[in-house]
Amino acid sequence: MNFLSRLRLFASSFRSSSSSSSSSSAPREGLLWQWLDRPRSWFRSAPPGAKGAVLFALTAPPVYFAFQLRRDRSVSAVHKQAIRDRVFLDFALGGRYIGRVLIGLYSDRVPLSVENFIQLCEGYRVQDKIIGYRNTPVHLVKRGINLTAGDVVHGTGAGKLSIYGPAFPDENFDMQFIQDGDVALMNTGPSTNNSQFIITFNALKPLNRNYVVIGTVLKGMRVIKKIEEEAGSKTGAPMQPVRIINCGLYRGLQDGPPFFANPDLLDRYEETRISEADFLALKPEEQEKLVEASKAAVGPKKVAK
Repeated sequence: MNFLSRLRLFASSFRSSSSSSSSSSAPREGLLWQWLDRPRSWFRSAPPGAKGAVLFALTAPPVYFAFQLRRDRSVSAVHKQAIRDRVFLDFALGGRYIGRVLIGLYSDRVPLSVENFIQLCEGYRVQDKIIGYRNTPVHLVKRGINLTAGDVVHGTGAGKLSIYGPAFPDENFDMQFIQDGDVALMNTGPSTNNSQFIITFNALKPLNRNYVVIGTVLKGMRVIKKIEEEAGSKTGAPMQPVRIINCGLYRGLQDGPPFFANPDLLDRYEETRISEADFLALKPEEQEKLVEASKAAVGPKKVAK
C-alpha cells in the first residue's frame, strides 16, 4: 500500500470517527478528500493536450540525460581516435619540479594548429633565435576554470606570436571541450590564435565553437590539479610562480623519462617515472615489464624497446 492509499484510509477512519461531532468539521473533511482526489480526478478529466504535457514533463528529463550520456561517450571515442601525436610538458611550481604532463594531440582534425603547438614545444627557429615554450611561465591560473600559458614573447599574456606570424585563423571547431585536461589555443577573438594555450580544470562545454581544441591530457592530470590547488586564484593571478621547464615531442623511451603506470597502486592522476639511466640499469625482465606498462599507458606506437 502506497503513501497516498494509506492517507485515504486514514481520512476514511477520521470521517467515520468524527461523524457524531459538530458539523463544523465537515468542511475540513471535504477539503481533505478533495485534496487527495484532486490529482487523479484532474488527470482523468484533463484534455489530451494537458495529459501529454504532464507525461512529457515526467519522462523528458531522464530520456534527455540518457541521450546526453550516450552522446558524450560517442564524442569521447571520436576524440580518442583523433590522437596522432603526443607532447610532454614538465612543470615547476614555486621553484620546485612537480611532474610531467603528457598531452595527446588531434593532428588529423586540426593539423595546422597542432603543428604550431608541436613546433613551439620542440623550439622553433626564427632567424637567429629559438622561440618555444621551454622556460616560459604559466601567467594565468583561474581556479575551477583553466590555466593559460605559452606567451613566448613577454610571458605575461600580452605577447602574440606563432610559427605562421603574429596570429593565424581558426582552423575549425570540430573538436570539443568534453572533460578536464582539454587543451585549446587561447585567443582574444575570431582568428587571433597564437602561441598561447589553455588547459582546462573542468569540462568547459560553454566554450565550444569559441576556441580551437587541439588535444587533451593523457597522463599527469595530478600535476594540473596541483597547479590549480596551490597556484589558482579567482582573478587568475598565480599565487605561486609556475613555469614550463622542459617540453617536446614525446617519442617513448628514447625521449626519457617515460611514464609507467601501475593501476593496482596508483589512481588515475598518479604515475611513476624513471630516468633513462635508471631504466638501462634494470634487469632485462624488469625492463620488459616497464615497457609493457608504458605501452598500455601511452600506446604501442610511441614506445620503443
